[in-house]
Amino acid sequence: MNTSLSLSFELIYLIGWLLKNEKQMLNTLIKNAIKKGLGQDLNAINPQDHSKVNEQLYNTLIDFLNFMEDSLLNNMDELQVDTKTEKAMLAALRKVDLDALDVNAVRTSMQQTKEELSTKNVSTLEVASDSDQLTTLEPSEPDDIEFDNNEKAATILLKNIIKNWKPSLNELIN
Repeated sequence: MNTSLSLSFELIYLIGWLLKNEKQMLNTLIKNAIKKGLGQDLNAINPQDHSKVNEQLYNTLIDFLNFMEDSLLNNMDELQVDTKTEKAMLAALRKVDLDALDVNAVRTSMQQTKEELSTKNVSTLEVASDSDQLTTLEPSEPDDIEFDNNEKAATILLKNIIKNWKPSLNELIN
């Protein structure tokens, strides 16, 4: 049995962070596991059988640590994508006169844009042009994909702002 174990910096940092900041949550997780049968499973194991299940336990530990590391990396990737989307949306909002808009409409529009981008994740986007016909935006080269994703985020955000905007009847310009 190979007993060498290598952990990434990120995984070790996550474990330390959880112990520092989420002890109550970890304790609740352990209590739930015991309530759902872990305690019975542990009591059912014969102490003489410990050496027989040693390799299985080692593989279980490796599987758990691999799962934790994969989950951490996947969630970090999602956070980076979300940060890029937020930056693109904020850049679009700087170009809009927000005085005439309701703050809740803007927040709702930002949330809808995030949801739409996370579910769509496509390389083309259809938007309405000045002639009310659908126009397809496509990246011209692979290097332009990030720029186009920012453009998509801004386009979707502005579309959602218009959809959620409820102008006041007392305003002269709507």
